[in-house]
Amino acid sequence: PQSINYLIPKNARWDYLAGGEMPETEMWTKLGFDPKVEGWKNGPAGFGYGDSDDRTVLADMEGNYDAVFIRREFDIPAGTDLSRLGLVINYDDGFILHINGKEVLSKSVHRQANGKLEVTNHEANGNEYFSLREFSKVFVSGKNVIAIEGYNVMLTSSDFSLDPYLVEDTSTVPE
Repeated sequence: PQSINYLIPKNARWDYLAGGEMPETEMWTKLGFDPKVEGWKNGPAGFGYGDSDDRTVLADMEGNYDAVFIRREFDIPAGTDLSRLGLVINYDDGFILHINGKEVLSKSVHRQANGKLEVTNHEANGNEYFSLREFSKVFVSGKNVIAIEGYNVMLTSSDFSLDPYLVEDTSTVPE
């Protein structure tokens, strides 16, 4: 039987930066960053507009900005099997995932040689699961931070979605 432990539950509250602002440094992806001092807002996942499934509606995003930055600190209890952690996310169009300051995963976002990001179209069609097994050494028992850059394919896109949560798969199915 499948058993799931939610390290960050569905619809959890995240700190977020929207409105066309960009984080000044990579500090936002690490512990020790204070989002309140930096003027970040706080709201429940999912973030977005245009498809009537968002809890934090970014009504000013269409035509104005194409990136949103979200972060959440969370605790991993001692004894958690770090090789069984996974990101569950519904997204449109792309994202870059950071764990404890390290960029670990990118979907539909490609960094070009000149440093600019190229975002490809990806329609949010429900939750997708990404195993974080290969990044298990980045997590620690105790306090961690997950940070996600969410990108829209273009300013005039009719919708945007970024709706993540973090799980430990505790099922006993052999690998």
